Parts: sequence; structure tokens; C-alpha cells
Amino acid sequence: VAAAVAVAEAIEAISEKKPKIKWVNDVFCENKKVCGILTESSLSSQTGQLNYAVLGIGINVLPPEDGFPETIKDIASSIFDAGSNISIEIQAKLIAEVLGRFWNYYKDLSSKSFLSEYKKRSLLIGKKISIIAGETVEKARALDIDDQCRLKVEMTDYTIRLLSSGDVSIRIEDI
Repeated sequence: VAAAVAVAEAIEAISEKKPKIKWVNDVFCENKKVCGILTESSLSSQTGQLNYAVLGIGINVLPPEDGFPETIKDIASSIFDAGSNISIEIQAKLIAEVLGRFWNYYKDLSSKSFLSEYKKRSLLIGKKISIIAGETVEKARALDIDDQCRLKVEMTDYTIRLLSSGDVSIRIEDI
């Protein structure tokens, strides 16, 4: 979550885009995905403590030369348009912005100083969504993001659920 905020802030710092975050950690510009973030971690089987975590961030700075493949062209985008003259300095500045902003959050993760910015940039809060878990699809409305970064949703039967990162995939119906 902190990385998603760092990426969104970095994109905004080097471009005219106003990035939003789709829970948990996809970054969108103009309702299309420009960044995906994956985390892999290992827990000790003896203590349950975190052994390590690896964070991978993929940012589409420019579209592919031949454009995005048919299968994703309606949902994927890039920070800059094809033909933009993006220098290595601008790319380096983006990387530096991401790393610097992430480091500021990372060195004090427990303060959750990124949380208000994360909520402000949410693409989901207030929207009707479909929750996909395997073959099951449930309709809901995204209400909020709690202090543990769980998505608070209201189901069609008006019950409230808190979703964590490993539970579901979300598809936005009405961006």
C-alpha cells in the first residue's frame, strides 16, 4: 500500500496525470492501469515471523511500440503517450521519486503516514464493485479502507465485510 502511494505521488510529480489507486495496489491514470505492484514474502514456519519480503513494481512509462495487445488495450495505459520524447533523465527522475517516497514511508511503516493519501486516491470508495473469489462473484459497494488497509464493503444483503489482500480480486463496474 505504501508503495502504491509512492508510485502515484511520483507519477504526479513528473507528469500532469492525477493517479488513483485500485485497492490493493494497482495504480491507474485516466481509468486505465499504468502500474502493478506484487509482493512476495516468506514467514518462518517456527516463529511465524517475516523472513523477507520482495516488492516488484512495474510501471508503463510509454506504451509498447506496437501498442498494447488486444487483450489488455482497453484496460492498460502508460504515463506518457506514444511518440512522447521521454528522456532518460525523466525516467531516472521517476525512479528516484518512487524510491525516495517509498523509503520515507517504509522507514516508519507502523505510523501509516501513507494511509490518508491512499484513501484520498482510492478508485473504489463509493463505487459498486464485483468481488471475485475463484468461481464466485458477489456484488457489493466499496465503503472505505480501514486502518489495516482492508477494504470495507457493503454486500447486497446490507452486511458489512472487511476484505484483505489475499481474499479477492476486484473488478470495477462503474469507474
